[in-house]
Amino acid sequence: MSRFTYTADRSGAILSFGPGEWGASRSATSILECISNETLKALWLSLIHKALEVGSLQVECACDDAQTRRRIRIDVVRTGEFAVEITSTLLEEIVRPPEVAAQLGSLLPLMTVCSWCNRVRGVRDWIAPEVALSEGEHERSPGGATHGICPECLAELLKAAG
Repeated sequence: MSRFTYTADRSGAILSFGPGEWGASRSATSILECISNETLKALWLSLIHKALEVGSLQVECACDDAQTRRRIRIDVVRTGEFAVEITSTLLEEIVRPPEVAAQLGSLLPLMTVCSWCNRVRGVRDWIAPEVALSEGEHERSPGGATHGICPECLAELLKAAG
């Protein structure tokens, strides 16, 4: 099972990297540098602040690319008055068939993808990437890659965070 750990302060600044496959190559100084979506930035900060308040919390989300579907678990644990340890653990990794990966490669950079359920923001609703391809949703987008969070996942996370 792949995992990486880092310590961050309440602003999201990375204080240190722990052992793990992914962390060793990371050069960011803030968690927020890796997130282009303002809603997700706010959600990350609220997760950090909630863990500082209650001691720990855990969420699962998607971390996909065109070639691979991934489910990860994120554990956020208070390690001091103003610091948390964040551990990301790879729970599942599924390689997509090459023909699907090729189609999604052209779709994912054009659409907002929910980091928790992996649905794509369509014209009417959040839908599965495969459905977005079949319905031609990707043709309406001017471009720009980002991860986001759909309303259902946001409500569930905020409810879980109390």
